[in-house]
Amino acid sequence: MERLKSGVPTILNVDDREVNRYIRTQTLRGAGYRIVEAGTGAEALRLFRDESPQLVLLDMNLPDMDGVDICRIIKASPGFCSTIVLHISASLTSVQDRVQGLEGGADGYLVEPVEPELLLATVRSMLRLWMAETRLEESLTMSRELAARYQSLIEAVPHVIFTTRADGECDYVNEQFATYTGRHPKEAFGNGWTNLAHPEDRERAALLWAGSIRTGEPFETEYRFWHADGTWRWNLSRARPVRNAAGAVVQWVGSVTDVHERKMLDEAVRLRHEEFVALAEHSPDSIARLDTELRYLYLNRVLPGMCGATREEYIGKTNRELGWPAGICDVREENCRQVLATGKPVAFEFQHTGPDGRTAYYQARLVPEFRAGEVEALLSITTDVTERREAELAVAESERRLRRLVESNVIGVVIGDNERITYANDVFLEMLGYSRQDPESGELRWRALTPPEYLPLDERCIEELKERGACAPFEKEYWRRDGTRVPILIGAAALDNAATEWACFVLDLTGLKNAEDALRRTNLALQRSNTDLAQFAYAASHDLQEPLRAVGIYTQLLSRESVAAISPEASRHLGLILAAVRRMQTLITNLLAFSQAQSAEFRFAGPVPAGDMVQGATENLKNAMEESGAVLTWRDLPPIPADASQFTLVFQNLISNSIKYRRADVQPRIDISAEREGNSWVFAVRDNGMGFEQAQAERIFSPFTRLHGRELPGTGIGLAIVQKVIERHGGQVWAEGQPGAGATFFFRLPAH
Repeated sequence: MERLKSGVPTILNVDDREVNRYIRTQTLRGAGYRIVEAGTGAEALRLFRDESPQLVLLDMNLPDMDGVDICRIIKASPGFCSTIVLHISASLTSVQDRVQGLEGGADGYLVEPVEPELLLATVRSMLRLWMAETRLEESLTMSRELAARYQSLIEAVPHVIFTTRADGECDYVNEQFATYTGRHPKEAFGNGWTNLAHPEDRERAALLWAGSIRTGEPFETEYRFWHADGTWRWNLSRARPVRNAAGAVVQWVGSVTDVHERKMLDEAVRLRHEEFVALAEHSPDSIARLDTELRYLYLNRVLPGMCGATREEYIGKTNRELGWPAGICDVREENCRQVLATGKPVAFEFQHTGPDGRTAYYQARLVPEFRAGEVEALLSITTDVTERREAELAVAESERRLRRLVESNVIGVVIGDNERITYANDVFLEMLGYSRQDPESGELRWRALTPPEYLPLDERCIEELKERGACAPFEKEYWRRDGTRVPILIGAAALDNAATEWACFVLDLTGLKNAEDALRRTNLALQRSNTDLAQFAYAASHDLQEPLRAVGIYTQLLSRESVAAISPEASRHLGLILAAVRRMQTLITNLLAFSQAQSAEFRFAGPVPAGDMVQGATENLKNAMEESGAVLTWRDLPPIPADASQFTLVFQNLISNSIKYRRADVQPRIDISAEREGNSWVFAVRDNGMGFEQAQAERIFSPFTRLHGRELPGTGIGLAIVQKVIERHGGQVWAEGQPGAGATFFFRLPAH
């Protein structure tokens, strides 16, 4: 649409007669209009395109073009259809020509000669008409643009926008409805939107909406709305009434906004708050929230012992108002101000001496809580660290004692890392012949002090330090400065978690080794003596068996052949002789077994399943088990490195012992089990027999010891044999019992 240039209408005056153009131009220019002139049709069309006039005075008869054709071209130009065209022709022009001009698009007709007043009046009238049409067109264009812009805005909003009639029936939803719900917009019309609300929220939302329709009050609520992904999501729905001039509601405009994340966040915050309160209420520490004026907003059930106030009396007050000691208040307030100023957590410690003279130590931590980037409150966590502090003081005292021990020069002490020795006390230095300057110079390296064959032991010690923080003591040797060797016992402990620094305690074993050599020589002599004694015991037992067998045989012959001639008293005496012979034979057999247990060479063919040896023992005791009705159970018994025949005897003696010392009215039950403890297996043989006093636990392994007297058969050597075999296998044996409640025999054996 053409616009006014400089606010003054432009008129194109077209006439091939210069006089006519001049008269009209002067008349119109005098009235304040801007005039451009053309004498031909071609010139007129060029000026029309260049000047965009609002009105054209067009002569019907031009030398090069017909005025009607020029009018049609002007009216057909895009954006210029509203340009006013007034045809001007001579008075002799026919009516048909004039009709043709008007039908060609002209807006009016003037006949030459044109009076100036009529010309001006006609031009003014036509321009007023142009101005009105222009304004109307601009208004319509603006309205269409605003409507399109509003519609684009509505469709671009990432929320569901809707309108309803005054009665609340939905009549419009934007495209976001279909995108969000995956449903056609028409499904929301009327009251259809309620079908997309969660069944648990539907009735409440409908009642609230009906209340707003009835009262005209704005509508706002949250409910779960169907989502295209097949889930229910929380939404905030709002609607506002549109009223007419009389104040009556004519329409409702509203929106549905997804607030699911915010709702879930609120729920998470609520749960976190509940968790915080639950944790705080069960915390052994005093936990509180303070406002920026250091007044208590919350306090858990653990009250700091600074005043006699109750939990309720703390709320809304400061520590000073509660009567806390001034010195403690000064410390806490200073740290609180630091947190408020920097927004960073602070930790500090303080102490308080009560009326009873006891000093309590506390550790406090202040953490800021933010809202909108500003510190809103402080979280205070106060821990009573009196026990820890007292423990630290005790540790410090222990360290002082350790320092005194190190400096007392009783045992060699070394501190170092994986490469060098950084400290050594005088005992260690004298042990190896070095001076204090040697470790201080950093040239004293433990690898150089260690003979090559002991380096693997040192490497293993370092691995133990890294794994457990300590290394079990072990024996090795060090080179002295003079090139001789010194035997030592060394143990180490890491001084940090990474075991990059450690301390060693070194004991000179020279005297011990000398004593061991002497003991070894003594043991060799004793071993030879034991061998001789074992040979003697074997020979003696063999030689004793023969006369005892002869006594037994002749006693039996005498009792059978002279039955009629022997009196009852003599027969009883013969029976006593036979019983004594049998006991003596059993005793000699057990003595021989005990001697063999001490001196026999064990045969190891690798780990032997303990279950196989238990099975062998039960076969040897088959008659005794059947006679007593004993029940034996065992489970998950491991293989052990043992002499199978000797250890079968161990299980046999332990099972036999449980059968022998059973209770008369209780079926014997015996259970054998094993558990791994470090590098050892611990076996347990449990029974439900007579038991024994725990004070007698060590005596029962002594030879010939019988806790229950001689009313039960036996020689008292079986458990001594058990102990001897287990000890010779590198193990140990012990027992636990209770009178009338059974006994348990334990023995420990190396796993390898």
